[in-house]
Amino acid sequence: MESNNPLPGKDLLRMNVESVEKHIITLVLKRTRGNQSEAAKQLGMTERRFTYRVRKYNIDPGQFRQKHD
Repeated sequence: MESNNPLPGKDLLRMNVESVEKHIITLVLKRTRGNQSEAAKQLGMTERRFTYRVRKYNIDPGQFRQKHD
């Protein structure tokens, strides 16, 4: 019996990879206080690629910036 999906776990794997990637980006943004340039550098990726992923996962870097009273 053939399946339309040649790799049955492919979607599950993709979802898990994306979940881990979003979590790591969030952690690094917290550590850099929302500084995307520094976060990209720490992750070893270009700012452009980092910004793409931030948008893809709908992450607001501003939420990690320090609030001034």
